[in-house]
Amino acid sequence: KTIQAEGMNEDDDDGQVGLQRTEQLRQLYESLSAAAETHHYESLQARRPSAALSPEDLTDTEWYFLVCMTFEFNYGQGLPGRTLAKNTTIWLSDAHFADSKVFIRSLLAKSASIQTVVCFPYLEGIVEFGVTEK
Repeated sequence: KTIQAEGMNEDDDDGQVGLQRTEQLRQLYESLSAAAETHHYESLQARRPSAALSPEDLTDTEWYFLVCMTFEFNYGQGLPGRTLAKNTTIWLSDAHFADSKVFIRSLLAKSASIQTVVCFPYLEGIVEFGVTEK
């Protein structure tokens, strides 16, 4: 289920649709996290707006995005942590085949057809992109 803003049509900017989908994914993540913290998955349906995404609506790459939001990396740990420690951009080609010591989410990347991952420092954090092309 994807919500569409009132008045939007096919000619509207694809970027706006992408932002809406990202917001829906964030809301789904928050509702799943809240349900997990309270161990009450049944209450998830009651809290989630009727037009919001459900886990069944997600593509493999959206699952990758959602699951990656649950990861935390210490300074120097994993691709994001190493990027922060070195304060430099790190590219990883063939991420879906990488050894888990290099990229601990390689199996997850494989399931989502993520082939290349890039991390770069931004402000006081890290931005990570995963793409399905080399």
